[in-house]
Order: sequence, then C-alpha cells, then structure tokens
Amino acid sequence: MADQPQPDELRDTVKPAALGGWLLLPAIGVFLSPFYIGWRAIRNAGTAAAMMGEDVSWMMRIFVLMEFTVTIAMLGASLFLIYLLVLRKRIFPKAFIIFLLGGIVLAIVGLATTLAVLGSEVEEMLYPVDLADLRGLVGSIIWAAVWIPYMRQSQRARATFVKV
Repeated sequence: MADQPQPDELRDTVKPAALGGWLLLPAIGVFLSPFYIGWRAIRNAGTAAAMMGEDVSWMMRIFVLMEFTVTIAMLGASLFLIYLLVLRKRIFPKAFIIFLLGGIVLAIVGLATTLAVLGSEVEEMLYPVDLADLRGLVGSIIWAAVWIPYMRQSQRARATFVKV
C-alpha cells in the first residue's frame, strides 16, 4: 500500500487536456477582452480630458473618473485571466465566471448611475446613454448565460485546467 501513488502525486503527473472544442470560444474571448477593454479605457480617458475644459458638475467628473478606474481594473483582471488560461490554472473557470458576473454587475451599476445620479445632465454631456450600452449589457448577459454553465459542467474544462 505504501508504494501506491497518492492522489496529489497522480494529479501532478496527469497531462492537461488540449485547449480545444467549445473551450476555444471563451479562450478567444479572453484573449480579445484586453483590446476591447483598452479601447473603452481610451474612450473614457478622452471623455475625461474633454470634460476638464468644460463647465461640468463635480459629480460628473467623479463619475467619469470612477468609470475610468473601474475600466483599468477590468483591464488588469482580463490580463490576469490570460495568465491563468495560458498556464491552465485550476482556478481559471471560477475566475472567468467571476469576471463575467462582475462585468454584468458593473454595466448595470454604470447604466443606473448614469441615469439616476446624473439625470438630465447626461443628455448635455459627452457621455450619452445609447442603445450600444444596452446591447453590450444584453450581450454580456447572453455570453454569461452560455459560458458559466459550460465552465461549471464541462469535462473538458475540468481536464484542461488542472494545475495548482
């Protein structure tokens, strides 16, 4: 009995499954997310820079700065997800789910804050709420509705992300 490998020893010798099948789609999304989030950060920075010369309320300035800060944090999180994905860390599926849910929550909070706190000032400013914001939110919800169950139930995900 003493000569038999322990479960931890077996886990270290098991080679992770290849990154393939349906798992390729969220992997592509993870690799593209820093570009999309970076584009949003640049857009937010442009809005913030344009507002500095304008006569706007302190609340609007704080809102734009907070949105920029959250966007930079999401950029960091997306880069961390790439790190976890490339190294096939066991925590990747949970981190991916948290990232998806966090994006939805932040989008809802951002839209609600824009409409409730800033009110009519939004229509006059450089940051109007349009259908693209709502489409992005709906797209995020659909993306999460597909990939969260997949990450939780997929044998391929369990076999791929095995490294501690």
